Amino acid sequence: MIRESKKFLNLGRFNNLNYDNMKTALVILLLLVSNIVIFAQTNFELYSIEDTYPICVSSNNKVFYGLTWSENKAIVKAYDLVTGKVVKKFISVLPENPIKLMLAHPSKNLLYLISTRKIDDTENRYIDAVYSLNIKSDKLKLLRKVYYNYKIPNKIGFVENNLVFTTLQEPTYLFNLKKNDFSLLNPNTDYQLLSIAPKQKGFLMLNIKEISQRKVPIYFMDMGRKISDRIAYVNPYAIIKSEVRSIQLQTITLEDSSYSWILNAVRFNCFPLYNFQIAMRPFWLKHSTTLDKAYALSGVLFANDTYMITRVGKSISVYNYTEPGNSAPSNITDADIAKIEEYLNQRNTLDREIITSEFLESVFDGLFYQVYSKNKLKHIAVQQHGSYFELKDYSMLISLIKADFKLTDDKQAKLFQDALNVIFPVDAYNKKNVENYKVENEWVFVRGEAFGNKVGIIAKLNDSGEILEIVYKSAL
Repeated sequence: MIRESKKFLNLGRFNNLNYDNMKTALVILLLLVSNIVIFAQTNFELYSIEDTYPICVSSNNKVFYGLTWSENKAIVKAYDLVTGKVVKKFISVLPENPIKLMLAHPSKNLLYLISTRKIDDTENRYIDAVYSLNIKSDKLKLLRKVYYNYKIPNKIGFVENNLVFTTLQEPTYLFNLKKNDFSLLNPNTDYQLLSIAPKQKGFLMLNIKEISQRKVPIYFMDMGRKISDRIAYVNPYAIIKSEVRSIQLQTITLEDSSYSWILNAVRFNCFPLYNFQIAMRPFWLKHSTTLDKAYALSGVLFANDTYMITRVGKSISVYNYTEPGNSAPSNITDADIAKIEEYLNQRNTLDREIITSEFLESVFDGLFYQVYSKNKLKHIAVQQHGSYFELKDYSMLISLIKADFKLTDDKQAKLFQDALNVIFPVDAYNKKNVENYKVENEWVFVRGEAFGNKVGIIAKLNDSGEILEIVYKSAL
């Protein structure tokens, strides 16, 4: 493979198909997927705690819970948020597989713990089980052992008796605490989660087909999956600026004042990342004496109007600040802006490798690339007829099929399946489920299994075997 460095905006699943227009078309979502925190308040740090992660904060914001180690055993402790003193140690024996996520129930005395597992030699981790820990009785209960390959989420939330699991470039799932079962947040994958809205018993959504618009509409979806008309916009106007330079972050423009709850929903529950926290709290930078320490931070774990918890590795720091209001800071220098830009450029530098395969050359027209960030695969991209775009799903393959390729027999079907395996590799668990067969004028290509159903694609043909349409099916 040939590796070449190329700098462009790392926008994950929200990439515009036209590479040349990516920067201008999608600047509004630059920070929505870059997962950066640049506003640490080094003057307001109350305390730090080593080797404590994951953590979650109680619904009354007085206590936070953290996973730590004692005598080679993982245990959960409760800490006073203001002082950092341990107020309770739980003695329940935790599962052998590592706990990666914790969440406190908003009204009951329960903690939810998510353990993880590995199924191959890659760095990917998957959900192993969901547990509850009773805070009063100190009893651990297994809610569900998970056998499907759900990637471990980067964020977990709570809406109407459901845990909400969100992972970058993966579907958002709900775990119903009454049924102890998983389901997709929305089977229509055009809609992506921006933020949960627990008080409104629903979710704030974006439509990925509208991402290229200058103002991206925000919609509300209730628990019945009913999506409202537009209720607000994501707005790209710069709010951090000096006299001659500026950095663009996102703000939200409301349709009318009756939707003011959106601001708090995004402010305290933003999914899957905390980037809007930056836009809605620019005073974080105003109170910071230096940006240098901020570059070491890997995330904001919690923030309300008084406290913020951040982490570096497995160490956490707790800050206290006074909110002066949501106005742009006036004392940011060009040197500060330059540091931010340098940091963004470092985070958004991607490498790509050409994928060479006789299967691809036999079936498709175009050059395929594996795109990496810090040596981790981000996505597959294609260069064809002067255009460069991210390959997001199977349906996009239809425009790449060679004019003379036809699905006429088992041999050609196997060739097509082999080409799919190069672009969208099947994990070790699902290899046994891969198969292909013909039903009338359609070829079915099974790619795996989920929710007890076979998943894959259907290639619809004309009478001569030319592929007219490729459709992904979550239940074949």
